Order: sequence, then structure tokens, then C-alpha cells
Amino acid sequence: MVLQASLPIKYISMKKLMFLAVLVFSVAVNQRAGAQLRVNVNLNIGNQPDWGPTGYDRVDYYYMPDMDVYYNVPQHLFIYSEDGQWRYARSLPPRYNGYNLYNSYKVVINKPRPYLHADVYRREYGRYKGGSAPSQVVIRDSRDEKYKNHYRDNRGDNNGNRGNNGNGNGQGNGNGHGNDNAHGNGNGHGNDNAHGNGHGNDKGHGNDKGHKGHD
Repeated sequence: MVLQASLPIKYISMKKLMFLAVLVFSVAVNQRAGAQLRVNVNLNIGNQPDWGPTGYDRVDYYYMPDMDVYYNVPQHLFIYSEDGQWRYARSLPPRYNGYNLYNSYKVVINKPRPYLHADVYRREYGRYKGGSAPSQVVIRDSRDEKYKNHYRDNRGDNNGNRGNNGNGNGQGNGNGHGNDNAHGNGNGHGNDNAHGNGHGNDKGHGNDKGHKGHD
């Protein structure tokens, strides 16, 4: 009788152990998946533009003291003050054409709507205006593999106008004139194949008729 009674008890114990093992395994898998999801949500390297600074796995906003302008990284929007209001646009208006986003110092801010506290950031980072800020390596120039799929904004020079490293105000056409390395400026007009100021390379470089901000 004792032997017969012990068999069901042993059988039940094995079932309990198997059930507990499956339960523990399921909890571990779910926790790992949840942790991975949280990591992916908190990282946004792929949203950071090629003119952004390296070294940040997550960025919500850049603040650029030279221009007193903000940039929303997840939405790829510039935020600037105009007529007493904050404007949102894919690119900046012409008054910012003298600035180069690759060279401008960027302050990383991971707080909601920092432009609503603009005075705070002006006071804190005003010392970085006029080329007195520390140097930053931009994503475009990084060899780190984690940046290989970054957001390619292609508008760093002169704030949103493409191919505007040269100078002068003339308007060229056709294939441009000059040597192979000259470039047109941000004031050139035309399409992708004929631009600049009469000084360009074999195909000329300028912008796609310019980019202006939107309200």
C-alpha cells in the first residue's frame, strides 16, 4: 500500500516541477523582450542628422546658440522665433544662410519643448556663440558602425541649402564654368543640373531652388 501511494505523489511532483520550469522560462523571455523594447524606444540614433554631434544614443532636441534655433530630432523640424512666435519648418529661412550646421555648436537637450524656456538656454549656453564653443565631431565624419544608417539630412551647409559652400551672387546655367573644385553658393537658382554663380564644377552645384521654412 505504501508503494502504491507513493507513485501518484511522485508523479504529481514531477508535473509541478515541469510547470514551474515552463513558467520561469516564460517570465525570463518576456522580461528580456520588454527590456529590448525599452532600449529600442530610448535609442534614436537613426533619427539623428548627419550634421549632429556624435556620442549620443538618444537625442530629442538640439539647441544651436549661434542661431538661437532648436531642432526636433525625431520630427526633423527646425524651431525658430519669428514675429514673437515659434515657427516650425523643415528648413530655415534665408536670414540664417550665413550659418553652417556642420560647424555650429549643438547642445543636446532631452526635455520636452525646451524652446518654451528659451531664456534659460540663452543664459546657460550664450558663451558658446561666435565660435567659442568646444569642437564637435559630426555624424557625417564618424567611422562608428552604429551611425551607418543615420538620417541623411544633406542640408548642413548654409542651413538647409544644398551645395552652397562657395560665394558670390551671380547666376550661372548650363554646365557652369570654372575648375573642377569650385562651388556655387546658396543664392544660385535653377535645378539640380545647372546652378550656382557662374563658378561651379563640371555640373555645377547650388540648391534645388532654395528651401524656405514653413509655418
